[in-house]
Amino acid sequence: MKGLILKDFYSLKMYVRTLIFMVVIYAMLGFFSESASMFSGLVAIVSMILPITSFTYDKYYKWEEYALSLPLRRNQIVLAKYIFTALILLFAFVLTVLLSIAMMYFNEHTLTPQQIWEAGMTNYYTAGILLLLPAILLPVMFRFGPDKGRIALFVVLGAFSLLAVAAAQLVPQLIPGVAQAVTDTLSNERAVIAVLNVLPLITLLLFILSYFLSCKFYQKREL
Repeated sequence: MKGLILKDFYSLKMYVRTLIFMVVIYAMLGFFSESASMFSGLVAIVSMILPITSFTYDKYYKWEEYALSLPLRRNQIVLAKYIFTALILLFAFVLTVLLSIAMMYFNEHTLTPQQIWEAGMTNYYTAGILLLLPAILLPVMFRFGPDKGRIALFVVLGAFSLLAVAAAQLVPQLIPGVAQAVTDTLSNERAVIAVLNVLPLITLLLFILSYFLSCKFYQKREL
């Protein structure tokens, strides 16, 4: 299992060097602009690109054909990809927290436990949202492969975006009472914090469930 995970890191070695250069540049811009949002956005994009890019490298080097000739089960290959993705997201989380804390100290020349806690919780909420994306994307890639998977990926994300926009437009018109209740709930700070605290746990559960879905897809897929 360790070898399967390291394989993904090694295959992206040259690619990661370019990304590290971009991360450093955006971190500097974040310091000068006194805002970590630009850096956090880049890290979020990178953390999504790397797992998907690893599928492309696997196909280019004909890794899957070689791996399946070894005494490896398909669910082990799937699990290694999920662990690799989780490690990337964990690294992105730690990196953004550290930058946020450093930026606070650089701008205010002081740092309190409350500020550290707020920086950690803010990125905790962001990580919860980001975890939803690989929960959707990885099963798509295991089902269709990197070539067809990219097309299916745009279809899935496009459909998801359209549904979100349609819901935002139609729900307030069709169910005014529900819309008002949601608005009243969101205006309650405690309710918002409670939702944000639970959200990462929900997306983590979806991420775990998507692993089993990916295993099912990959078992049936012909290479």
